[in-house]
Amino acid sequence: MKKIICVLICALMAVPLISCGRIQGAQKYSQTAFDLFDTVVTVTAYDESQAAFDGHFNEFTALLEEYDKAYDIYNSYDGLNNLKTVNDNAGIAPVEVDGKILDLLNEGKAVYEQSGGRVNICLGAVLSIWHNYREADATAVPSVQELENAAQHTAIGLLELTDTTAYIKDSEASLDVGAIAKGYAAEQACKYAKENLWSSAVISVGGNVIAYGAGNGEGWNIAIENPKENAGDYLHTLGLTEKAVVTSADTQRYYYVDGKKYCHIINPETLFPSEYMHSVTVIADSSAEADALSTMLFNMSIDDGREYVEGLDGVEAVFVDLDYNEVFTSGFEAYIKR
Repeated sequence: MKKIICVLICALMAVPLISCGRIQGAQKYSQTAFDLFDTVVTVTAYDESQAAFDGHFNEFTALLEEYDKAYDIYNSYDGLNNLKTVNDNAGIAPVEVDGKILDLLNEGKAVYEQSGGRVNICLGAVLSIWHNYREADATAVPSVQELENAAQHTAIGLLELTDTTAYIKDSEASLDVGAIAKGYAAEQACKYAKENLWSSAVISVGGNVIAYGAGNGEGWNIAIENPKENAGDYLHTLGLTEKAVVTSADTQRYYYVDGKKYCHIINPETLFPSEYMHSVTVIADSSAEADALSTMLFNMSIDDGREYVEGLDGVEAVFVDLDYNEVFTSGFEAYIKR
């Protein structure tokens, strides 16, 4: 249910707008996978040969696949207790899960507190209603009563965690980690890649972008999408390294009813899609932080969101309002390539 953000790449294209200086003794290679987290994963990195890069790419995507299966709320896998297993056992019994899941769920609880409830991994009962209307019907929107009934089963306190188990106390409640899962998984996988696979790379997991290494020291060039339809260009190209970039926008997973657009990012306060802006792009030190922040900020007014970001260290953002005007935090424009 989370955003598929068009940052860095255009759907099926292999990163044409990523660049970096050459590292001595290495060449730049790119490869894309299309079957992880229901989105596109692209890696551009420096390696000693095509064969070496291909082997490292396979190792990286195998690790991401472990996270993908663990965080899946729609599919079951033999021998694996994943988040679907936890949801299936809501109100029945605790489920033994591995550290990948417990770490994510603990992160989700922390993000809930930090965001004032604007990012809630226990919002599954509401998000599943919107998912069903968008995917199965796409000609109507849920009623306020239907959503309010579901919202009675979304309290973060319904999720109980121990050192080995996860349990949802309400049989009508469910987890949906789409607001944080890709960013968190990307961050963990990229830590492994940085330590074991590539010294310089830019990696996009469904638009959750992490850049490190930077070849000639000038940083990677990362293009972020313009949310205006048929704009024909990118909003900006950023020069980054040792940073993550994530965008939340109304340009993916939406539908129209009676001429009104309904995007997939649901505001827990209103139970309807947020309507503060068209997009927000966040630069932060980690993909997990940027992913959670982008959803949080999309569910806030631009003035409140800008003020919030200004109080954070190492974080910048650009908002595109409903008239396609841009609002920057104080340090964002320093990253724009002129």
